[in-house]
Amino acid sequence: MKVLHVSPSYFPATQFGGPIQSVHLLNKQLAKNGIEVDVFTTNAGLDSGKFNARSWQNLDGVRVKYFSFIGYVHYNFSISLFISLLKFVKYYDVVHITAVWNFPVWAASFACWWHKKPYIISPRGTIYPETIAIKSATLKKMYYKLVAERCLKKASCLHFTAKDEEQSVKNYLSLNTPSVVIANGINLKEFEEPAGKRIMDEPYLLFLGRINYKKGLDLLYKAFAQITNQFPTLKLVIAGPDNDGYKKELEILAHELNISHKIVYTGEVTGSEKVSLYKNAQAFVLSSYSENFGMSVVEALACGCPVAISDKVGIAEELLAHGAALVSSLEVFQIQKTIVEIIENEELRKSLAENGTKAVKSLYSIESVAEKFEGVYEKIFDQSSKIS
Repeated sequence: MKVLHVSPSYFPATQFGGPIQSVHLLNKQLAKNGIEVDVFTTNAGLDSGKFNARSWQNLDGVRVKYFSFIGYVHYNFSISLFISLLKFVKYYDVVHITAVWNFPVWAASFACWWHKKPYIISPRGTIYPETIAIKSATLKKMYYKLVAERCLKKASCLHFTAKDEEQSVKNYLSLNTPSVVIANGINLKEFEEPAGKRIMDEPYLLFLGRINYKKGLDLLYKAFAQITNQFPTLKLVIAGPDNDGYKKELEILAHELNISHKIVYTGEVTGSEKVSLYKNAQAFVLSSYSENFGMSVVEALACGCPVAISDKVGIAEELLAHGAALVSSLEVFQIQKTIVEIIENEELRKSLAENGTKAVKSLYSIESVAEKFEGVYEKIFDQSSKIS
């Protein structure tokens, strides 16, 4: 089977968040399983001289073409990408599109309509009601009616990473398009290494991810300010890139709360350094206002790190059912309460760690996730073949 994956941006442009990592990991595993996987994307966030469409790049067995774009970096308008899609989509069995609000999504959808090819769209949390409301809501609603709605409704299938995302999105947008829920996968071997050197001697809470308003860091800072009265040596580590300039607002908030000296910013971390941060933390905290999945949550669980998350994280119910996380509302007091509970209760910490690692192995291994996608690709290809 030949699959074309179309994405506005792609690995190694990791500054654009978790989907960059998880999409490439999926494609790597599919290629390893014998599926021919090509990627059409733009060179957003990358060196345009090194990453261009003059030739295919081979990334871990996945062929990738990076097309140049013009204008807004989060819209990725690219005539050369559109022309290539119109020319080459006909040679693939299935097209898999990631995102919703970007030009490559419409371009790939149009090319599939033109050549009568089946396609699947993975919104990756971009059309949650809460996500739409956070930024440019009016503009997004106009774009949805003019462009995105048709792309979603004419898709062969929509892919969601959690049941909560599927239900919220389909109810909010009145979508009847067939859909499937498949979690993001992780490479468990990456997180089986022993904990490396600690970055500090003091105990700490960990947030790892993009420094962005959506992540609820303002709530975490307020909860942490209360917690430090009870645990004066506790620090808060913020590990991740500040692509949106939101760190400045957090620094002002930290100063107002008198906790600036207790917060450590590491910037983006990868590899053994990231594993070490997870494994040595008292708890990993994600108090997001909206999160379709929560890749960093799964990574923390894989490292045996207890997690405290908000009920707006897409996999919250799933983890609760496995006894693998403490879940709170978005109230500061409730966030504070769950964190304190983890710090104070050693038995609870052990239970969350054990249940978390079991849940990750059974639900989120990249091998099982890729196998599920193969089944979806085959199903929509077979259905399309019968129609044509």
